[in-house]
Amino acid sequence: SLPCLPVFVAGCKTLLVLAGPTYASRLWCVMELFTFMAMSADSHRICVVPLAAGESEGARREARQQLLASFDRFDAAHARCFLPQDRAALLSVIESTLQLDEFNRWVRSVFRERSRRTSGAS
Repeated sequence: SLPCLPVFVAGCKTLLVLAGPTYASRLWCVMELFTFMAMSADSHRICVVPLAAGESEGARREARQQLLASFDRFDAAHARCFLPQDRAALLSVIESTLQLDEFNRWVRSVFRERSRRTSGAS
């Protein structure tokens, strides 16, 4: 639940994000990232591992590129939650801290910086 999220992440030294194809479309996932940053304010403690499946190396490379592109297109206004009331609550928390455009830029930059650094891509 949202009130407990800071308690859960406060004890974490590192946040490991295993990001599959739907990660950037799921608001709860991104909210965990946001909460971790709010608690630690150190993006170097975040490790984003893009998970891209495919039957061949080329297919995996293409899936990884699509995943990184989804990070670059992240928009909280289009992210979803299973429960509509969760989505409304999470967006309210975000908007009480940052304007949605600022939040989107921040999330994109964290995805870009931490996924490329931790995966060794340039």
